[in-house]
Amino acid sequence: MSERDPHGKPLPLDVDCHRQLADGRWAKQLGRPASDLFKPRPNDHGLLSLTDGRLRSPEEAWRFAKGRGFGTKGTSTAAAQIYADAETPVSSDPLTADRDGLDDPAHAVADFRGVPRKKWGARAKTLRRKSRITFLDPEFDPTPRTD
Repeated sequence: MSERDPHGKPLPLDVDCHRQLADGRWAKQLGRPASDLFKPRPNDHGLLSLTDGRLRSPEEAWRFAKGRGFGTKGTSTAAAQIYADAETPVSSDPLTADRDGLDDPAHAVADFRGVPRKKWGARAKTLRRKSRITFLDPEFDPTPRTD
């Protein structure tokens, strides 16, 4: 897969951006999502997938991801301004006929490519700290473990 550029427009800074909190990536001992959920994986080419909050609520974003088979424990939300402040601006990136043959007009991306890779972890920690959990899977218990 080659690097691609988001083909959408920058999101207004007051728009909420939803990030799915993947299964198995929860810092269970702390009762919160792991910070690495807020940075791109190597195959993401520096683009972190988000959902445009103008088009889906946190619960709708979770249901959409869950319905497509993604392991998600919930949704975290932060305004595009928070991503911009972390030097990872958000643009709309609607998908048509993705790998599953489904469209996703609410898809957006935070662009980490302008940040040196060695600083992605610090940006991810900032994004986790400034994001708020806005929806949790009703069957998931995020209570910190005591064992």
